[in-house]
Amino acid sequence: MGRLFNAMGYLLKGISLKTLYRDSVSVSGLGRIAPSTKIITKNNGKVRFSKNVRICENSSISCDGGIISVGENVGINKNMIMSCHGEITIGSNTLFAPNVCIYDHNHKFDKNGISDGYSVGSVRIGSKCWIGVNAIILRNTVIGDGCIIGAGCVVSGVIPPHSIVTSNRELRIVPVEDRK
Repeated sequence: MGRLFNAMGYLLKGISLKTLYRDSVSVSGLGRIAPSTKIITKNNGKVRFSKNVRICENSSISCDGGIISVGENVGINKNMIMSCHGEITIGSNTLFAPNVCIYDHNHKFDKNGISDGYSVGSVRIGSKCWIGVNAIILRNTVIGDGCIIGAGCVVSGVIPPHSIVTSNRELRIVPVEDRK
């Protein structure tokens, strides 16, 4: 019985997206969007999902004046944060592990601190990529087709197609009395 309600929740989310968002969110074909997924559009922001996009629980997708385009057969695991002010494009057949964050903007700041504005750019993720758990993808990043982004990586810049990106974090253990 629980599966039936869960499946109905996914279906109703799709129906309510079309009803609530009209032109700002579009879904072409069938897909699954968890009922707990939050999709927010402001200032003429647009979100486009191609067919067979699957979004798991507690994900948050916000588009403030920008454009988010998600290709076919994309799988987004739990707790994804995608925040767009410019443009985020995700190619087909790309998979995201839990807790991935994608930002196409940074807060503006100077020697006086953080201001109200944003430095806006874009993020492009190619087709057939795998983005590992807790990865963070930052403004002005291009990830080529067929890339693997390892767990916990913070990614910015251009990643050539068919690359594996890992983070070499060294665990340092020091007794409390020897700490410097």
